[in-house]
Amino acid sequence: MYGAAGDVNINEGHSHFVNAPAKCLTAIADVLDASNTDNSGDVNDLSYATSGEDDYDYYNNVSDQAHCFLVGTFGRRIGGGCNGDHFLQLLKYQNSDYSSGGNELQVVANFRHDVGEVCAMSASKDGTVATCGGSISKDGKYVAKSKVYTKPSVPVGGDEEQSDDDRGLNDDETYSRRRNVVSPSFGDIDNDKGDDATVPVHELRELVTLKHPTDSELARLLWKPERDADMTSMNSISGELVTLGSDGLSLFDIVGGKGAGEIIPVASSKIGTDNDIESEVVSGAWNPHDLNVVGLAHFRSVSLYDMRDMKPTQILRNCNRYPLLDMDFNPNRPNVLTTSGENGLIKFWDLRKSEKPIKIISGHSHWVTKVRYNKFHDQLFLSCGTDSFVNLWRLSSISSAPYMELEGDVVDVSNQSDVLDMCIQRSEHQAESSVYDIAWSVCDAWLYASLSFDGQVNINHVPSKEKYKILL
Repeated sequence: MYGAAGDVNINEGHSHFVNAPAKCLTAIADVLDASNTDNSGDVNDLSYATSGEDDYDYYNNVSDQAHCFLVGTFGRRIGGGCNGDHFLQLLKYQNSDYSSGGNELQVVANFRHDVGEVCAMSASKDGTVATCGGSISKDGKYVAKSKVYTKPSVPVGGDEEQSDDDRGLNDDETYSRRRNVVSPSFGDIDNDKGDDATVPVHELRELVTLKHPTDSELARLLWKPERDADMTSMNSISGELVTLGSDGLSLFDIVGGKGAGEIIPVASSKIGTDNDIESEVVSGAWNPHDLNVVGLAHFRSVSLYDMRDMKPTQILRNCNRYPLLDMDFNPNRPNVLTTSGENGLIKFWDLRKSEKPIKIISGHSHWVTKVRYNKFHDQLFLSCGTDSFVNLWRLSSISSAPYMELEGDVVDVSNQSDVLDMCIQRSEHQAESSVYDIAWSVCDAWLYASLSFDGQVNINHVPSKEKYKILL
């Protein structure tokens, strides 16, 4: 019933330390080639917005594209400055050929987050970023606020070309702000070059502000997956966004253009536990097989909500003995989802027969904070936890594709579940720090990142042997 450990590949990967605690990590399309502009001077959106087989082919055949990730700071501010600012830090990992010196992980820019520490963050495929931030008011009350920003972009020519007059800063204030924001800028990670260097600071371009029914922070922000299927410009934004938290769930329609935005509240609903007591939502996900449905993890239950009438269509009660922490849907198998909780167990459920899980795996000694399926290859599955570990699993027995030996033989899954399902790679964050977030790259099916509370970002690849077993 439990996944086998197998010969686990212990992988250290490539690392970078954000100079502040952090809990939020999201992958984002490459925003860094600002030299690619149209005739009007606007930076073109490099979101690679494709769909169907074209999307699959692109995602699996990228070789030298940059992998970009945003990290949101939490707690004390970057650089130890006295202004208390928080940031979204943009990291770029470049797959380079050996002649160019190998792989690089670099800090490209900090984007000032003007609503406090980053509690939740989500980036759509076209690069639109939604965040929830929190800060302490003058009367000592914690106040949360959420905003939606257009795709972060680094101005052509670097920080010098950014207009400080537009921000209302004089030369002294501009210099003071920039010099107080210092982060490690890694060049060749393999050589462990960790000298600090000043990283440019840019302003996020706000599209809309989300209104919270209360001042409590949000647990998740979820863009509807289809929202960016035809998006090609950062100057035109539209789509649906779901917010999850102690207020329940709310659906917003986001409409925006260059320099302006509008938010249309569509509906909201409180969430009840199996005892019909209001319960805080801790996680959720859009159902990729039915985009009218959002799955919600709250207390020990999972509810599937139809967003057209904001009512539950199915409730999985008492999924876990202890509170749940995260959930995700299988992208290739309808009716299959996974949950993780405070007891260190990861459970897989078939919604057609949800009386008991179809599989349970145990690879963490403490809370499992996040679980994520690979978008295209559902054999590949990530988990992370407060035990400081990130596990990459191969789960062939409950995937949409059979397990293939390198010679091409199909294994009988009915008798070899423990062989087919195992942790194939395990990485540990330093100082036994809790790992709070994980993300697959948006431009490569074989690369993923993880983030621990001390600000360490790790980059890892799926082992080549496992990749060949899936592709051959």
